[in-house]
Amino acid sequence: TEAAGRYDPAAQRALLRDIRPEGVSIALTEMLADGDRKAARACYHALAEAGTAVQHILYEADQLDLLAREQAAGTIPPGDLQTLFVLGRYTEGQHSEPAMLDPFLDGLSALGVTGDWALCAFGPTETACLAEALRRGGCARVGFENNLWMADGSLAADNAARVAEIAALL
Repeated sequence: TEAAGRYDPAAQRALLRDIRPEGVSIALTEMLADGDRKAARACYHALAEAGTAVQHILYEADQLDLLAREQAAGTIPPGDLQTLFVLGRYTEGQHSEPAMLDPFLDGLSALGVTGDWALCAFGPTETACLAEALRRGGCARVGFENNLWMADGSLAADNAARVAEIAALL
């Protein structure tokens, strides 16, 4: 449901209600952007009742606090949470570094947030960031969406090459 400024939260919620996916990644701050916690709660709980796996996209480590607060308030159903930490941005020249993962993991520990976590990273250092995530017990989200470069600095031939490079780390 990452809107990229194109779809408002109500449109995103309507889409989720209409298609009932098996799994979805939701940018937490976008889903809550209109302040309609009642509608967000209805959406998150309907997804849970339908058995939809929800991955919460977090762009900054302090969004873990927001996630924990919204779960405590009942907006997000209780239980373990799947999270996706995003390192870097298109607007930052696709810059990411493995050390950018530390605040997210510190936040998980401090808040007692449990569940699976994954990482995606932007730019030429994506492989190093994903390797660090795997080393620290997380999962990796890889693909041309965030980066076109191999670890050695060469341009990837295709998306399969990016995936193969990360799979080789396993």
